[in-house]
Amino acid sequence: MSDITVLAVQREIKPKIEDVLPHLLEGEPLKAALDFVAYLQADKLKLVWAGIHNAWKAAYKGKPLLYIRLLCKRWSEDKVAKWVVTPYLMHLHEYEDAIIKEKGQELIWNGLWRCKACGHRCTSVVNKTILGKELRNLCNGNFFCGRNWVWFYDPDKTAIARIKRLLELEQKARAEEHAAKKRK
Repeated sequence: MSDITVLAVQREIKPKIEDVLPHLLEGEPLKAALDFVAYLQADKLKLVWAGIHNAWKAAYKGKPLLYIRLLCKRWSEDKVAKWVVTPYLMHLHEYEDAIIKEKGQELIWNGLWRCKACGHRCTSVVNKTILGKELRNLCNGNFFCGRNWVWFYDPDKTAIARIKRLLELEQKARAEEHAAKKRK
């Protein structure tokens, strides 16, 4: 049998994430990742192989909603995260009051991609006010189109609950945008 964790095999079979997870994770990280995948599926968010090694994506209203990457090198350290959730918070400004009220801003601030010769060919770093705080040295490669890339490395139960809430808020904002466009 071929190794489902190898890129060449993944290119050929486009595996389901739940089939790969047990080969790369174990214990609590495996349980957390499988539970999160089940949550996404229950919310009718289909994870599909993203065309890159150990990565899956889900879309909502025709645009990326999140990526999950396995065994991903942390951009700021020489460590590898077992799994990473990267939500696309394209409408963050529309629900930032809810995040602040729920005290979820610290998790987002800590997960923002900081520029460290990341390979996105940044022409410069950007400084942005996000959730009421001026943040410096954010990766311009991730902000050039206005979306906020937040990387949650090896999320624990608290982080997963916040990620779920962020996804709910983002989906609601996108649905409202979609409905407004249909009315025009």
